[in-house]
Amino acid sequence: MTLKKAVWWVLAGLIVVGCGGEGSGLTGGSTSGTTSGTTSGSTSGSTSGSTGRAIPDSKLGNVATMQFLYLSGQGRRAVDSKIAQITFAQLQNSSADFVPREQQGSGNGIRVQLDGYTLNSLSFEERIDLNTTAARGFAQYPLSVSQIDQTTTTGNSTLWLGNFTISPPLAVNARLFPGRQTTLQMKLNDAILDTQTVGGVTSPTFNRTQFESENYDPVDNRINGFLSDHVAFDLRQMAAADRPSMSGGAPAERILFSGDAIALTSGTDANGSFEVLPATADVTTRFRGIFRLPTQIAGRDVPGTYVVTEPDPRVPSDPNANTLTALQGIWRAHTDVLDYSRTPQFAMVAIPNHDDKFPTPDAEDGMQVVIYNLSGSNVVAMWQGRIRFTNTTTGLVECWSVNQIANATPNNPAIGTISNFELKNGRVVAGDFNFTVAPGAFPFPRTGGFRALR
Repeated sequence: MTLKKAVWWVLAGLIVVGCGGEGSGLTGGSTSGTTSGTTSGSTSGSTSGSTGRAIPDSKLGNVATMQFLYLSGQGRRAVDSKIAQITFAQLQNSSADFVPREQQGSGNGIRVQLDGYTLNSLSFEERIDLNTTAARGFAQYPLSVSQIDQTTTTGNSTLWLGNFTISPPLAVNARLFPGRQTTLQMKLNDAILDTQTVGGVTSPTFNRTQFESENYDPVDNRINGFLSDHVAFDLRQMAAADRPSMSGGAPAERILFSGDAIALTSGTDANGSFEVLPATADVTTRFRGIFRLPTQIAGRDVPGTYVVTEPDPRVPSDPNANTLTALQGIWRAHTDVLDYSRTPQFAMVAIPNHDDKFPTPDAEDGMQVVIYNLSGSNVVAMWQGRIRFTNTTTGLVECWSVNQIANATPNNPAIGTISNFELKNGRVVAGDFNFTVAPGAFPFPRTGGFRALR
């Protein structure tokens, strides 16, 4: 398995998700509207229906969220630590094609302690014209720093103030999807960004070679974005034996899908309550984190959140040492993003990944697919797997019981075809399935329709 095909892996504090893909992924026209705020939240909007199929409708809306995560750290905070201020973040394909078009948030930005193990985030939102555009793709990130301070025994002193923008821009593969959250994650430390003083004048320095070595995908030679919002399904109405297991053996309470990753939860607010499944079946390599329920902030409903943690590398000999946050994202219940008015008891939902190729002859680049029975809003049976498009009119689907999700070689698959695609802006939004091979325990219809979550 090459790094290009790995789903998640940790590399010295950097978690990479959903790598691979080609090009910027532009489909259809341009976005419309301006950005608003820096909060990563849920979106709202009209549903999208499909004529003649008893399938759920999408409630994702038209607002795409872009999250930038900056992971710092080569040492502990101390006197003489340097702190970089990043006031805003943009994506672009050229100087004329960029988002956001207007300043985001309060303008204060974030302050990244370059030699401390911290995680800082900037976000912006962009409205996408659902009539013309499936997603917007961007290939450049012009990292810009507005200030560098240095800690002293009495506080902070400003070493430099101005506008330092990396040129040429950093290479990225970042796609904005309506109703979804995309993340670009990068390491930014004092081996990459620093200052120099020449002739009494202090100015920033940027070690591009170091940045690319620590952040670029070794195959694609860029930073690959990934979808960091998950759709959650509560499995607690299913028998324990039918559910996947956490690494400690307990049955999972929820399963979450993003298109680029799959996660399990048990409990809340504690490290280990959230586990991301790796590309292998080895449960000891699962990435642990913290799962938090939705809440309200200033009277506004906000989605649930998760963080992925890793051991503090400064004390590798102590297994009980503090952990560091390496990744964060949001999750929403399936009932918040899907309308089941036309399909109250059964659903098959395909979840696109960040690269979202169509058609995709490579099985590893297909969509995650989830099949489940409902009793009210409760999931009472679930299988999961993958679909891939063999051409623009047909494809294949293969699924297994969800309790086999960590198995390297799951048993008794259901295998079939997909066809009769409904396209919008060049992407599949619905279609039909026909399972031609299914074990006796398969608890779902052999034929029917599916919804692609977009």
